[in-house]
Amino acid sequence: MVHPLKKKLIFCCSATNKPDLHDIVAECNASNVEITMFFRDIRKLSVVQQYGLKCPTLLYPSLREPVKGSTSFNGHRNIYNEVIKDPMIHALLDRTGLKLNNEERFGHISECVSKTLEYFLSEKPDFIFFAAPPHHFSTWLFGKVALSMGIDVGFMSFTIFSNIHIFCMGMPGYCKPLKLTHNERTARSYKKLVSRLTRVYERAQLSSDLAMPQAEAQLYGKRKISVFRP
Repeated sequence: MVHPLKKKLIFCCSATNKPDLHDIVAECNASNVEITMFFRDIRKLSVVQQYGLKCPTLLYPSLREPVKGSTSFNGHRNIYNEVIKDPMIHALLDRTGLKLNNEERFGHISECVSKTLEYFLSEKPDFIFFAAPPHHFSTWLFGKVALSMGIDVGFMSFTIFSNIHIFCMGMPGYCKPLKLTHNERTARSYKKLVSRLTRVYERAQLSSDLAMPQAEAQLYGKRKISVFRP
């Protein structure tokens, strides 16, 4: 999905499905949208770079090798202050496994913000899209800095129904209501979605075996009743 009013899109990927990635690039090219894909895993990036996608594929700026003496905010201190005060940044940094004291912690975040800020100032993207809610230090920092700079950010949020997602504007916990323009096509999609959810709900009244997708039922096995509660 491409934001209808934007021309320069960053697509933050969590998967490396070759056909899907090719379709995304083709759709953007057809819509005259310049696209860059970001990955947070060097192994995934290496795989994707072999696909021959007609767009740049990069690691998040915060994951690149630090440049000595590069931490500079050049009049953007307010952005750094907004990011450094975000408790989620610190919580996700703890999950990276890095053993940092307070001085090292603030130094690391400063370096990551600086590199991300430098990238945005250079490339000037219109829209950042996350295929899934950002939930890692590098992805959250990327979205948070973009939002603090006034760049539009969106992501696909999960629902209780398998394979059905909701498009949200902003960052998780800071989302804005999304206004949709209704037309004949969206009306048909809405009726189809309601019909599908109704069938799932009706099956859920009988048993989790009928309601839960087969792949998930096999994954959870006998534990599925503790996971899926109609």
